[in-house]
Amino acid sequence: MAEITPSSMYSKVYVFFNFSGMLSSIFAPYITGYFADITGKLEIGFYLSGVLLIIGAVLFLFTEGSNRMTHFVQYYKPGEEQVK
Repeated sequence: MAEITPSSMYSKVYVFFNFSGMLSSIFAPYITGYFADITGKLEIGFYLSGVLLIIGAVLFLFTEGSNRMTHFVQYYKPGEEQVK
């Protein structure tokens, strides 16, 4: 994340990622328990986690191409000649 985030935004970006990770760790047991009560099997939690991981990986693949300009802007220093 440090490569695509301006240095002035580091703390906000890391707080967001930490918050989203902790938020999921709070809700995951409740959601897994809910589905386990409905189906009678604990495996559904693992299947749900796997599906969410696959969805996240696919979405991540689509973000790579959109970051090319961000890399250029971050590494370009004022006074340097722009590469065209």
